[in-house]
Amino acid sequence: MPNGRLDAIRDALTKTKYDIQYDFITYAENALTVGSKSKAASYVCIADETGKKYWGVGTQPDIILATVNALVSAINRMNKEKKFM
Repeated sequence: MPNGRLDAIRDALTKTKYDIQYDFITYAENALTVGSKSKAASYVCIADETGKKYWGVGTQPDIILATVNALVSAINRMNKEKKFM
């Protein structure tokens, strides 16, 4: 279900010293208001090896940055329990 930007981040994370492993469950994005200056919101759900789900949300004027923020948010939530960083 991931898209190119989420795949790229995942690939980069596998090259770090941290054991960050997850599966994508769902991903969505939308505009928060109408107009060309609207902020974007992205929602990412990932799961660990046991299937436990972790959600992340990101908002930015740029949808790519909102998506990256959402994934980082989900990974941070997972890290609170797994302590891989």
